[in-house]
Amino acid sequence: MHPLIRSAVYASISAAGRARMHRAAARLVEARGGEADLAQIAAHLLHAVPAGDPRTVTLLRRAAARAGGLGAPAEAAAYLRRCLEEPPPPAERTAVLLELADVTLARDVGAAAGHLHSALRLATGSVERARIAALLGEAAAYVQPTAEALADLERAVAEIEPDAAGGADGSADLRARIAATVLFTEFATRSGRAALPRRVPPLRRLTEAEGPGARMLDCASPTRTP
Repeated sequence: MHPLIRSAVYASISAAGRARMHRAAARLVEARGGEADLAQIAAHLLHAVPAGDPRTVTLLRRAAARAGGLGAPAEAAAYLRRCLEEPPPPAERTAVLLELADVTLARDVGAAAGHLHSALRLATGSVERARIAALLGEAAAYVQPTAEALADLERAVAEIEPDAAGGADGSADLRARIAATVLFTEFATRSGRAALPRRVPPLRRLTEAEGPGARMLDCASPTRTP
């Protein structure tokens, strides 16, 4: 069919009708080749009306992962934003937000921080919240340190139970990583630098943990006691 004729036919269909047809087309493509044509399936789903369909969420997330792996973060972000509109089941929403933050970070740190804030509000477990807060604090360091980001980081440190240190969940090193991020973020402002001597002593014990977080804290600390 000539492109002009195809465009005219497409334009003659109502928006609702086109949305229904795109969802049907996505199902046909999947039925024909499974997930081999993920990009084509996702392209149709972008134009389908959100319907709370778990399969749509799965396909869009997989398409986003593939696009991100191929070096197309903008395409991956488009799939994940549409995924949030579907919307995903409540248990998956935090994971989708984190995936969206990850593919957005290199292009728009502010938007990535917004997605991380949303994920942090939904997270329930203390270790999960702490991991998200660490990402949020690290993202904030690329733009402008804020009291809100620092408060999130400090709450995250407090939320991880001290007796979890050294546990299989890696919370000991996570505490050190967050503490180091607090120090790096504070260092970016004059008032924060003035507060470093007060902040370091309570966090020094966290360097006893093994791992990159402990090394980050050691590098961030302005002084080192033998």
